[in-house]
Amino acid sequence: MIRVLLSVLAWAGVPAAVFGTASVVSAENTNSAMGVIMAATSVTALLFLMALRHPRLRERADVPVGEFVLSTNWTMYREEIIRLWIYIPIGVLMLLWAFGDGLLVPLYTAAAALCLFKTVRAIRAMRHRNTWIGAVHRPVLGVVLGCLPTAAVFGLFGLVLMAVSSALTWQVVLRCAIAGVAVFVAALTTLWAVPTAKD
Repeated sequence: MIRVLLSVLAWAGVPAAVFGTASVVSAENTNSAMGVIMAATSVTALLFLMALRHPRLRERADVPVGEFVLSTNWTMYREEIIRLWIYIPIGVLMLLWAFGDGLLVPLYTAAAALCLFKTVRAIRAMRHRNTWIGAVHRPVLGVVLGCLPTAAVFGLFGLVLMAVSSALTWQVVLRCAIAGVAVFVAALTTLWAVPTAKD
């Protein structure tokens, strides 16, 4: 129950963090801000992946030594990982657009909520797939893979656009970084909030 509550709080923090970014970004730089947030999410996932090489953290994350193979997780959770590649960026972009004024704000808000819900469903599916087939490895690395490629697709593009438009201030970078970390943390807490067979 505590894990579920923490997961709900983590996802509640995502819109708050994204709206914090939107408050310091002009409307014409919204798409670029989404790219920077996704880059921050990817960097956080990469740092977490590097930290998992430490035996103690790997043990706490329930990733045995023999499972530290990304290709295995890609094979097992390919469908869910691709869903994360789609839903997370679109959800963040919809949240940024929902911050503005206009008649479409309810539509953007609903679309963002749907994407975040689909993200949670995809992460839960990873955990359930692992339970159904009786596999010994955990989908932690699947979640990491679901957050990593966004840097290549959106991050560099967003950074370039913001740099060209002189909108890349330290306030923007800081708030984008907070939002990016919030997305990754929410994804991980969702994974650990789903009960497993041994729980």
